[in-house]
Amino acid sequence: MTGAFAQELAAARRVTIEPIPLRGEATVSAPFPIDATGATLAGAIRAIMHRVQVPDAIAAHSVLAAVSVAIQAHVLMELPTREVKPPSLFFATVADSGDRKTTSDNIAIQPIKDYELELNEEYQTQKQVYNALHAIWKGDAAQLAKDNKGRDAATVAAAVADMGNPPTEPPRPAILVPPGSTQGVIDMLEKGRPSIGLFINEGGSWLGSWGMSDENRTATISAYSEMWDGQPIKTLTKGEGFRFMPNRAFSFHVMFQPVYVQQMFGDAEMRGQGFLSRVLAAQPTSLAGTRLRDVNAVEPPEVEQAILTYHERLARVVRAALPIDPTYPQNGLTGRRSVGFNPDAAALFWAFYNHIETQQSPGGTLAGIRGFAGKSTEMAARLAVIIHVFQDGMNAGPVSAPAMARGIELMNFYIGEALRLADTAPADEKADNAQVLSDWLRDKWDAPEIGFRNIRQSGPGKLRKLPPDDLREICALLVRNDHLTVIGTGATVQGKHCKEAWKINVRA
Repeated sequence: MTGAFAQELAAARRVTIEPIPLRGEATVSAPFPIDATGATLAGAIRAIMHRVQVPDAIAAHSVLAAVSVAIQAHVLMELPTREVKPPSLFFATVADSGDRKTTSDNIAIQPIKDYELELNEEYQTQKQVYNALHAIWKGDAAQLAKDNKGRDAATVAAAVADMGNPPTEPPRPAILVPPGSTQGVIDMLEKGRPSIGLFINEGGSWLGSWGMSDENRTATISAYSEMWDGQPIKTLTKGEGFRFMPNRAFSFHVMFQPVYVQQMFGDAEMRGQGFLSRVLAAQPTSLAGTRLRDVNAVEPPEVEQAILTYHERLARVVRAALPIDPTYPQNGLTGRRSVGFNPDAAALFWAFYNHIETQQSPGGTLAGIRGFAGKSTEMAARLAVIIHVFQDGMNAGPVSAPAMARGIELMNFYIGEALRLADTAPADEKADNAQVLSDWLRDKWDAPEIGFRNIRQSGPGKLRKLPPDDLREICALLVRNDHLTVIGTGATVQGKHCKEAWKINVRA
């Protein structure tokens, strides 16, 4: 093991997650690890922060979401688990109105918007040609039906074969699509480009849309989750019949105000369906009231240069020919190349996996966000691949240990944010129950340790009635807030060994 890799491995094992207070009190977000995004992306993020005066995570999400939708069209990743997955990313940015989310996004996606304009010009010309050819073909088909009326099936089939297939409609030119129904998104992936991004500037409108209504929410988030996984899209409707769309790529970025945090992150269905487990969320501290300008200040030239360098590289990726077989375009992105992980990167992947796995045990730091934690290693790998390919080029080799370490560093940030949002989003019942238990431990329990069995049998009456997993989540919340410390080997309490046990840090 090289010295450099040993340091990276040690760093990956030192995952630091800041505890959060009880009762869902707001806490300050940790600084976004900008340098972990690589030189070009870090330069662009800092330049957008300077020009627009936005928090670090807003600029970072704007840039990473744009890069994700560009890269996903060209590469797959072969994980150390031997699974082959798309590197697509889902982001959620929580910020107040006036925090300049849209302005930040507009700078980050400008090369994509420029290319969409060119694609639309081509599309309008191609659509006119298509309409003319289709009208001719339709007339020929009508004449064929008239000429072959009453003839046997073989004769008709031969005539149809001679006439040929109908002309192919040109693909719709959108790369970034607005919010709409799930079927609208699927239509775009069938009739447009096989790689798109759903970018939503007003998340409140999306949460209140038809696709997110009570009767449609399950279908919407299930479809998005399957597309994140890289599953072929399959639909069966009365109007369209059966549709099969393999090799599609789909990214997602929603921006919404803090008032909607509970509606999204407190939604039991979104958690239960696993959608939130796939979302990288951040709620940075607002800069409102501090964004003062020196009227005589001139923007440093390196700001424009950093944005220009990023724009040029993003434009090269997004304008690259899609890896589609022209003979069978309906099969989607069949020519994507697979990016693997070298042995050192794979070792780092598994070290991070083990670290996360141990913290998901009952009472562990990540027990309350087990779904998200379970996908953290894969999402660290996705981040690593996106950054690696963007930085090193479309023909980049396997992901290296330093690149994987960057993905892990970013994922550590998102774990901290997931913990903050998980405990502030739902109603205060869990925090209230945690406070009840903390007060009881302080005032009523004399021993320095306590086991799960003791809480179930002797704890506050209202908590003894809770399902075991709910009580474990309360204990996990106390662990995150340093009211309790997990005893990994268990402890002997009142003469009996308890496998699930904690050291009590609150005393009267």
